[in-house]
Amino acid sequence: MKSKILFLAATLHITFYILPITSLAQDNEGGIPYSIEQQLNDDLITAVSTPPFDFAPLIALSEQRVKQGTYELTDRLFDVNYDLLNSGTSTTLANGDKLWKLKIVSPGAKKISLYYQNFYLPEGAKLFVYNANRTEVIGAFTSKNNEEAGSNEGIFSTDHLSGDVQIVEYYEPKNVKGQGHFSIFRIAHQFKSIQINESETCQKDINCPDGANWQNQKKGVVRIMVVIGSNAGWCSGSLVNNTALDCKKYILTAMHCAMDDQDVETTAYSQWKFYFDYEKSGCATGTAPSKVKTGCTRRAGAVDGGGSGSDFLLIEITSTTFPTGVTPYYNGWTRATTVSQGGVGIHHPASDCKKISTFNTTPTSTSWGFQVPNTHWRFVWQAGHGSTEGGSSGSPVFNSSGLIFGTLTGGGSCCVLNGCGFSNSGPTQSDAYGKLSYHWTSNGTTNSRQLKPWLDPTNSGVTTLAGSFTCTPASVADNLLDSRVNIYPNPSSGSFNVSIELTKTNDIDITVYNIVGQEVSHKKIDNTLGGTYTMDLTNNADGVYFIHIKTNSYSIVKNAVLLGSK
Repeated sequence: MKSKILFLAATLHITFYILPITSLAQDNEGGIPYSIEQQLNDDLITAVSTPPFDFAPLIALSEQRVKQGTYELTDRLFDVNYDLLNSGTSTTLANGDKLWKLKIVSPGAKKISLYYQNFYLPEGAKLFVYNANRTEVIGAFTSKNNEEAGSNEGIFSTDHLSGDVQIVEYYEPKNVKGQGHFSIFRIAHQFKSIQINESETCQKDINCPDGANWQNQKKGVVRIMVVIGSNAGWCSGSLVNNTALDCKKYILTAMHCAMDDQDVETTAYSQWKFYFDYEKSGCATGTAPSKVKTGCTRRAGAVDGGGSGSDFLLIEITSTTFPTGVTPYYNGWTRATTVSQGGVGIHHPASDCKKISTFNTTPTSTSWGFQVPNTHWRFVWQAGHGSTEGGSSGSPVFNSSGLIFGTLTGGGSCCVLNGCGFSNSGPTQSDAYGKLSYHWTSNGTTNSRQLKPWLDPTNSGVTTLAGSFTCTPASVADNLLDSRVNIYPNPSSGSFNVSIELTKTNDIDITVYNIVGQEVSHKKIDNTLGGTYTMDLTNNADGVYFIHIKTNSYSIVKNAVLLGSK
């Protein structure tokens, strides 16, 4: 967040058997690497190393950036080129299978993460990565992981493992020998330790009592590793719903999360990582698994990064799936120009597990940088109920109805007086969140500088949209159904007709939702070619309603307006 911030081949010794192995929860099939199972020694495999690098200036720069109000640096990325042909040690096993291993050393690293391109694993192949003492293992990655790379310019990544040495082990059955390919093209060297419990003491875990009423909203909030040139750090963001209800994986965060130290957008969006459900299972207890997807596409943003606008960034995750075990919640929003008293922020301060901060006042309108008025909301957190800090930037703030009304730019809030690394910080200092109402159309006239074209693609004109666990996956068939559906009269005075024409027999399901996502009417028609069906809403309030029409093959959402129904 700005103003303090962000982000951003001998027999193994018997002692091996008493070392705990942690299998991190990045999407994989689990299992034990062949070398560990067969107790092979890693000392004889080919090793490569990152070049000498003086981290002292980078650490100093990171500290200075915090004081100047931009994001904190935690990782340095080195460009490399290691593949199955030009690096590592390759062995053909007695049964004809292939084993390839590479030792990667990045001296002094707290943790290491790897990036791969041209990534493809054939059926039956297995990729593992583990640290030097084999206490942390991720994998097996298999052909199922091709999907993520295939939707992300062929880029795949493996999560951070502790220590400055990693072993990459690739096992390929003889029947697919030579079909697999990938190259390791970037090594992320974490020079500042990022661990659980890194955040300040006043921060409240999302599964503590403060978060009891926010268990839906939390499922949309993500931790983000942002990659800017050769550096990386951490921000927060949230999945957001849109009026097409079409499952677009839009993440709303802050534009300054994508800016370098010259306030230039030099970000590598295809290398950003999104961590879902990164939270302790209990209140201040339990561990937090890594449920990660890599890569996104920029959709829109306030290109100034906050100096003269509302500092928003809308990106879309490129993977077609969520991590295994994730139940995503597409958070709702309001673009109203007034905000009620009280609400919460949900975020990842210091890249820590998910936290919740509470305020009980009414936000006031303010500016950021004193250039353009009324771009942000400002308020002070309730004493003893959290604050924000580095890593919180871009996180959502929710009103008392559970709707996002802003995204964090920065401020002076801190658990202790002057505890954020600069003066005028502390528990009585305020934070500033870019207004969603300003994000909507006020940062510019093009789609790339507005939220409206993306969050209201149906041009419904609504000012609020409820969050939802469910949506309608977009399909090329939508346009076919769209031409076969007619809603009339629209606007209506209480009831309207849904006319549907189909070319073959289908079941039809019609569900009507109000503006806050509540079902108000439903009708199911079995085994039909279509017809005209009346939906009676005479007992409902005037306003905009969403009609979800679903058949065996197609699905679409239409809008209807009630005027003078009561």
